[in-house]
Amino acid sequence: MKPTVKNMLFALLAIIIFPSTPALAQYQSNYDEKWNQASLGIGFGLGYSGILGANFSYCFTPYISVTGQLGVTPVRPGLGAGMNFYLIPKDKSTIYKPNLKIQYGYTSMIWVLGKEEYNDVFYGARFALGNEFRFGRARRHGFDFDLFYSILSDEYHDKWEIVNNDPDVEGLGKVYPVTISLGYHFDF
Repeated sequence: MKPTVKNMLFALLAIIIFPSTPALAQYQSNYDEKWNQASLGIGFGLGYSGILGANFSYCFTPYISVTGQLGVTPVRPGLGAGMNFYLIPKDKSTIYKPNLKIQYGYTSMIWVLGKEEYNDVFYGARFALGNEFRFGRARRHGFDFDLFYSILSDEYHDKWEIVNNDPDVEGLGKVYPVTISLGYHFDF
């Protein structure tokens, strides 16, 4: 993969954010009794790396979690990983949890029936603004809604042009960089 401005921006954000995470680890000992450290979810969209998928998150502070996704697409499985940053500490008393997400993973696909040589899944950086709405006595259940912005790869754009110029292919839709993701989570 050749270096691009998009890839360098993603790397710069990672370099800025990752070093700050150990300093926040000191909060863990104060919050062990008050927040759930892991969650498992099912949903659709980029937050689940596919049309339908699963998401696992582990909070190592009340403000930051790491996440991984495995999703289903018509072409092949979609994968993703990244970090979630909670603007309000993740504890059992909070119902509404706004967050920011920085991830790398499945961003788009091309799927053409009868033309398997065109079918492919593409990966890149993706960013989201999201909300978690928790309910239940211990706030262990919840729904999440995210608005994602994806940096679509040059490989995707090049292949889309090839497929779009094929006279045998009709009705090809273009992927837009802004999408939504919805899902259900259970904390443990």
